[in-house]
Amino acid sequence: MMKSETVILLGKYQKLSDQGIDWFIKSFKYQPESEEWQICRLKEKIYCREALKTLEKFEKEIDGQL
Repeated sequence: MMKSETVILLGKYQKLSDQGIDWFIKSFKYQPESEEWQICRLKEKIYCREALKTLEKFEKEIDGQL
């Protein structure tokens, strides 16, 4: 993997992670366990899961270079 691709993967991870955190924070506007709260928390989980997948891909690429 080239250095620029590494930066792209890390940027993608950071963006997905930030989006997950944003949805988590948005959930505080709603009553716990309300449908809106559940949607926010679900979106947070989805973005965090995708962020972790991106990070795992990055780690595999780095390990392949060593």
